[in-house]
Amino acid sequence: MQLTNSEQIQNFLNEINENNSTNYKLEVLKKYKDSELIKRILKLTHDRVQYNFGIGRTTLAKYIPSSTVSNSPLDIIEILDFLEYKLATRELTGNAAINGLFDLFNQANADDIFIIQKILERDLRINIGRTQINKVHKDLIVKPAYLRCDVLTKKTAKNISYPAILQKKSDGTYREFAVDVELVNSRSRSGESYEYPLLSTYLSKLPSNTYAGELTVKATERTIKIVQEKLDYAKRKGDDTEELENIIALYNKYNEQNKEYILPRGIGNGIINSLEFPEEDLILELWDCISFEDYNTARKKDKKNSCKTTYAERWENLKEALKSINYPNIRLIEHKIVNNPHDVMLQNKIWMEAGFEGSILKDWKGVFADSTSKHQLKIKLKISAEMRIIGFQDGTPGTKREGKVGSLIFKNDEGTVKGRCSGFTDEQLEEFTNNKEYYLNKIIEVEFNDLSRAAGSEEYALSHPRFIEVRDDKDSTDTLEQIFKMREMAMDVSSYFEN
Repeated sequence: MQLTNSEQIQNFLNEINENNSTNYKLEVLKKYKDSELIKRILKLTHDRVQYNFGIGRTTLAKYIPSSTVSNSPLDIIEILDFLEYKLATRELTGNAAINGLFDLFNQANADDIFIIQKILERDLRINIGRTQINKVHKDLIVKPAYLRCDVLTKKTAKNISYPAILQKKSDGTYREFAVDVELVNSRSRSGESYEYPLLSTYLSKLPSNTYAGELTVKATERTIKIVQEKLDYAKRKGDDTEELENIIALYNKYNEQNKEYILPRGIGNGIINSLEFPEEDLILELWDCISFEDYNTARKKDKKNSCKTTYAERWENLKEALKSINYPNIRLIEHKIVNNPHDVMLQNKIWMEAGFEGSILKDWKGVFADSTSKHQLKIKLKISAEMRIIGFQDGTPGTKREGKVGSLIFKNDEGTVKGRCSGFTDEQLEEFTNNKEYYLNKIIEVEFNDLSRAAGSEEYALSHPRFIEVRDDKDSTDTLEQIFKMREMAMDVSSYFEN
């Protein structure tokens, strides 16, 4: 006897939930790989980029029928068609969408309603996500569109017309929030989903669009307690504690001045990605507001059909939207309208001297695209210097680097600069781990964006150091004087604006 469409879906859901092992679930996905119906169910549920239904959990709960049809003449395919071709296309919105969906619900049986409910809630309760699904169904669940910045050069500087807008480059992690009626979905650049209930409470009041910005963590008594715990642990292990001590000192200084202090990326992102984090201390700085129409147009990457909404329009839409909420932790990214290259470099210097990475210069006529934009340019202090490997830091227990090299400990020959860096590939990780003696005392190139010295310290530290390569062609390191000269040269990027 041939199974109905509903029975096929129920069998899949029951089978994949028989075991919570990731490998088992992947095997079940492979078993149903050729089922277009199962692929459709997975895509409708997990593809938040292509499908925005506009029906939130609260509304859904209000309209689920109290009684259902036991022998429904309605096939679940009809309801799926309604979700995909009526709701997701925005052909029906508001009350028309709600009434249309629940007219179908009144003709459906309880099992079918349950399945549709889980699709609309974006959770089939099978404990797998986009990554696992795409391992079996390549590119079935689409990654978000992302507008990347180009780098400021003499060539790209010509793409900026004035007045333009300069925005601070935040020291956090990218997040975008798709607000669809009362439903808020947050995701990373790669498409991983996150939940921020407090932020979503306020964001749900915004008009339906995708909002892009940066999450950072504010230093408070709660978050500094986490830093202090890390500091105590580092002291017990005998690790370098300078950075952590500096963070606490800066917090105390800012606190005395009644100023807000944002934790550095390394600490802040660790808190954001932890299982339990103080959401009251999250700061969301927004810089873009993209309509669902523009977002989906960009995702298709059709050169003959690109987005038309300029950044000037998107910025005004964002400013207007934020007027509807009153929550200081959700705000516009710090910015300045600049009228010429001199304004750009002056403000960029101010932000960098305050400890930020740099800034983003944007031309008002830029449009949204899933690519690198020639109309938004990253202005960031980017320097590299030669250092000598003097040791190896063990990898963090519980990670893939446990028992291997976690980072390289470096120092310059005159002893004025010291630090640690990672940023190497898995292949390089194995090479360093298996051949420590060979690489000890080798010269490496380290990229960083600034250097500083903590009060009372005789050594300087490189800000955000990252391993670039082993320099077998070098036999000496850079002096502090040479590094300062390179820093000043990197700071003087005003020459990029010259004709």
